[in-house]
Amino acid sequence: MINPTPIRKYGDTQSPHFGESQTDWSGALSPSRVEQTTDEGPAEDLALETHGLTEPPEDSAQALQADASPDQADLQADLQAEPSPNPSPDLQADPAIAIAGQAAALGQRPEKRRRSGWVQWFRNLPLGRKQLLAMMVGEIVPLLGLGVGSTLIITHALRQQLVEQAKSEVEITDVRYRIKMDQMAFGSRGQSDNAAIVKAVVEQSQGLAPTPGEMELLRRTLNNEIQARSIEYATLVGGDLNIIANGNRDRTGEAFDPYGLVSTVLKQGSQLKTSELATRQELEQEGAQLPEGVEGDEFLVRYIVTPVFDPADPARTIGALVFGDVVNGKSAIPKGVMGAFGNGYSAVYQRDSEGNFALATSLYMGEDLDRAQSAVPVAAESLLASAAANPQETFVERIKLGDEFYTMAARAEPTRIYNDYRQARGDIEIFDPEETRAILLQGTPETTLNSLLNRSLLQELGVLGVSIGLIGLRSWAFRKTVLQPLLSLNEATESFSRGDRDRRALVQSSDEVGELAMSFNAMTDSIVLSESSLASEAKRQERQAQMAQQLNRITTKMRAPLETQEIFQAAVDEVRRVLESDRAVVYCLDESVWGGDRR
Repeated sequence: MINPTPIRKYGDTQSPHFGESQTDWSGALSPSRVEQTTDEGPAEDLALETHGLTEPPEDSAQALQADASPDQADLQADLQAEPSPNPSPDLQADPAIAIAGQAAALGQRPEKRRRSGWVQWFRNLPLGRKQLLAMMVGEIVPLLGLGVGSTLIITHALRQQLVEQAKSEVEITDVRYRIKMDQMAFGSRGQSDNAAIVKAVVEQSQGLAPTPGEMELLRRTLNNEIQARSIEYATLVGGDLNIIANGNRDRTGEAFDPYGLVSTVLKQGSQLKTSELATRQELEQEGAQLPEGVEGDEFLVRYIVTPVFDPADPARTIGALVFGDVVNGKSAIPKGVMGAFGNGYSAVYQRDSEGNFALATSLYMGEDLDRAQSAVPVAAESLLASAAANPQETFVERIKLGDEFYTMAARAEPTRIYNDYRQARGDIEIFDPEETRAILLQGTPETTLNSLLNRSLLQELGVLGVSIGLIGLRSWAFRKTVLQPLLSLNEATESFSRGDRDRRALVQSSDEVGELAMSFNAMTDSIVLSESSLASEAKRQERQAQMAQQLNRITTKMRAPLETQEIFQAAVDEVRRVLESDRAVVYCLDESVWGGDRR
């Protein structure tokens, strides 16, 4: 008779009780069903499902639960644990955190706080564009502001300097205008003391006429003044306002008191300098030679009226010597100014009694004084009117002449200038806006200003270009050293998330980006190792589950027969199937031999 006891003692995969195993039933099996077959055909369904649809026999489950390791038991307890019904105080204190936690538990993203459109637009920009935009705003905008501000300051300063220059030039024009008058005044003052002239005036005051010889001498003296000083008038007038002698056509005995100048000098006894208008008829009557090409019916004349005193009574004025110089068509005044400055525009305008302005003389010069253009008018009525209405002030205005702008300065000449040279009192200027006849106009070209501004603009554009180049270089360096590694890291992250477990980030530097790449690689290595460990553990648990199912199947079959031989035969068949072997042998030991004294 075969004793089965030794089998129970020396089975490698059997415990003291059939059907007991060390397999862990903690849910490592997948929901898929596991079927076992035998040589005779499909075995009964022994599927184990993690959802509890099919469970192992009660005694086997208890044995498996008892043999489970502490770590596996803890894992099963954690998996089966339910969320705590009482949240932490922090979650209760902050509703936003609680909502975010509930959304995360439901697999939803918490709702983001709404921000302004520009802020959100900037947040949504790629990192490279953010960096480029920040540099543009941080560097180019201040640079442009500084450039525009400096340009405005420089422009204002240069224009102010140009205005002062134009005022200074019109002052020089005024000096040039008065030089000829002072020369005429000095010459007439000397001739007023000429013995022949004084004798002729005294005799005229006594009702006597000069002899032909004396008249010839007077006319020759006056004509010499005309020729020497390039003037049109040289006339000797007696106390009765009639002409004694003149240097041009013989007009002896004719009344001559233009604009009451002679009567004023006879009354005041002071030399008078003024600018008045003379008609073409008056000049033709005098026989004056006008410059060629001069047109118009009225001409601007600089008058110098010098008193002739009675030798017997120096305080008594008995006659006057009148010199007159026509301004129209003569370029001496503007040419003298232009020669001093080298370029620009210089002109003298005349104003009639109705307030209308006409060009008396002008010179418009480019780079060459010999090629300067004369008789070039400008549209400066408002500037001239302002100067005429306020004769003691200088007015400045930008006026376009040709293809460029000029800074024009205008100033009116005094209506009357009295000089009592005997008392050495100097000139006394009288200004009357209604009687203003001569207005000086001086234009300074803005070529120098524009050249300086263009040079400054080119310098600013150069600085701006260098700044843009540096910004581009910095952007390129930022892209190469920061942005591209981040993009590579992003690609590696996406590739790893799609299942490429061999993908790693490229570490290009040791800075923060490089450290981030190394941290990512360490994290991926840890994840791969954890996944490998979890897969190995799952396979082990699956094998243990399969072994448990096989043992359960064996024990079930071994319990069915009552004969020992049938039990062993069932055990052999199942062991062969489980081990996938061709032969399985069960040895039964003799109890009497086994139970003997082994010493």
